[in-house]
Amino acid sequence: MNPLSSCFPINVPSNDPFYNSDVKCIRFVRSLPSISVELDNEEMQQINQNTAFIDASQVYGSNDIVADYVRNKSGGRLKTTDNDDTGRPMPPFGQKEGKKTDVQSCPKKIEENAPFCPISLEEDCFLAGDSRIDLVPGLIVIHTAFIRLHNNIADQLARLNTNWCNETIYQETRRIVGAFVQLITYRDWLPYLLGPKVMNDYNLNVASDGYSKTYSHVEDPTIRNVFTTAAFR
Repeated sequence: MNPLSSCFPINVPSNDPFYNSDVKCIRFVRSLPSISVELDNEEMQQINQNTAFIDASQVYGSNDIVADYVRNKSGGRLKTTDNDDTGRPMPPFGQKEGKKTDVQSCPKKIEENAPFCPISLEEDCFLAGDSRIDLVPGLIVIHTAFIRLHNNIADQLARLNTNWCNETIYQETRRIVGAFVQLITYRDWLPYLLGPKVMNDYNLNVASDGYSKTYSHVEDPTIRNVFTTAAFR
């Protein structure tokens, strides 16, 4: 088999204790490759469809379609759907692929233009800025928390700035939530992952007061494939 082939199925032995005899292989497909920006580089590189910046794009989306859908378009808020049991806001719903939900009779309040679920599920899915929201319950919890945080901040900004329009409230709220994500990353996570020496050597520690001036617009923010596909797994 050609190791550079886009399809690289995993063979299943006939005596496999999990799969029955009808399953001969597991479908395994490479990530979509990109055209290298370096003409002399013949190595295959994959496309990163998410923004590389720590900007809370998992909440707001990394493309225009998702970013537009998750917005409420009123009061700078994000879309939510009420939880039937508690009445508390949850992420908006999507639809099962290949099955158009009857939005008139559906108690989940699925919108007519709701995108289809990005992964195969038995039930209709939650939608957020990151398509992996439905993979595990923990991710649903985190996404729900950030959606509620955004809407809480947006409501407060709207009360304090009665002359602000929907777009201004949304963008200013997004800036604040993005700062939350950056603070969590640099103050609460990276020190435990990298250790104090690396944090000090690369000037990654969060200042106790004032503002950081270490950002450089000439630094390449893209992430290496060797990190995203191997080292970080």
